[in-house]
Amino acid sequence: MLILHLCRFCSEDYHPFDAKQVDKYVVRDDFTKYWEIPSLKKYSDLGYTGKEAFRQHLKSVGINVDKIYSDMEDTIRQAYLLFLDKFQKKMEKYNNE
Repeated sequence: MLILHLCRFCSEDYHPFDAKQVDKYVVRDDFTKYWEIPSLKKYSDLGYTGKEAFRQHLKSVGINVDKIYSDMEDTIRQAYLLFLDKFQKKMEKYNNE
């Protein structure tokens, strides 16, 4: 079972969902910068990097940072393995051209 624990920085709010508005679920060049997110801004103002700001915010709301990062890595790994067959078939197509 694929359990999602990923965090998003898309330029548009996800809810209410609209599949026609790709910016609600695809991170592009105009993604939300961490210093523009109210809960991370105070850490940005203190000179934290994006990753450090995110970690500090998670800690401040009682989240076990080591566990959530481990869960995120597992989610990425699971998604990769879930679609590995499709990735390989696509690569074969390009390798044969």
